[in-house]
Amino acid sequence: MTELDPRFDARFQRGYVPGPGEEQPRADASQGTPTVQRSAVAPTDRIPSAEQDAAIESAEARRTSLSWLAGAYGFCALLVLFGAWWLWAGVADETNFRGPFFQNPWSELRWWLAPALLEVGAGGAVLLAVALGLLRARRGVRLRANPCVVGLGAAVLVAAGLVIWAGSGATSQLSGDPGLWSDAQRLDAALAQLRPYLATPAARAGALAVLGILVIGAASAIASRAEPAEPPAAPASAGDADGERGGVDPEAR
Repeated sequence: MTELDPRFDARFQRGYVPGPGEEQPRADASQGTPTVQRSAVAPTDRIPSAEQDAAIESAEARRTSLSWLAGAYGFCALLVLFGAWWLWAGVADETNFRGPFFQNPWSELRWWLAPALLEVGAGGAVLLAVALGLLRARRGVRLRANPCVVGLGAAVLVAAGLVIWAGSGATSQLSGDPGLWSDAQRLDAALAQLRPYLATPAARAGALAVLGILVIGAASAIASRAEPAEPPAAPASAGDADGERGGVDPEAR
């Protein structure tokens, strides 16, 4: 019997998939027909690759957002530190105890800008915490479990302490020649000048923190009410479902 020409054999045609127990035929080397092996299973490596790319992009976006957030908090801290240092350099200057405070334009500018820097830095940090707390609340984080609420509560306590400290010794009772004061007396006079400039930024930052806690609490309540209710548990079998609907014992039927 003459062997079938591979050009007319279905097994050698393009797209042929061998059946169970059937091997993929190979053409003779003398005929010069290349052997083609095709996989009947579609490649599935694309789905894990896509998921991996999405995870990498999400991680990069998270690192980028954290970098911007750290930069914002760093800028707020820089404003607070520079404003506090500028104020302290002014109140600790010995010339303040011997003559008028506004001796040159830079000294006058200090008393206007330094408290504003303190206010912007402290208020900006509070607003950032409020924004992050709202994002967590929208994601379903409870009010008590929200770390931003804890930070805002700590800010309220610090602000209240600064306001009480500023009001408890707003004026100094020192008198006489400042050149004869001791170091403790000079420190007391400097703190007496510093207290009024700290009270206003602290009070405003504390008020913003309290308002932020209330707003986050409202957002948490809205998010908790918007959560879908848990679906009722499905009956274990069709017989149990019939029994629940009609109160009929399946064995009685």
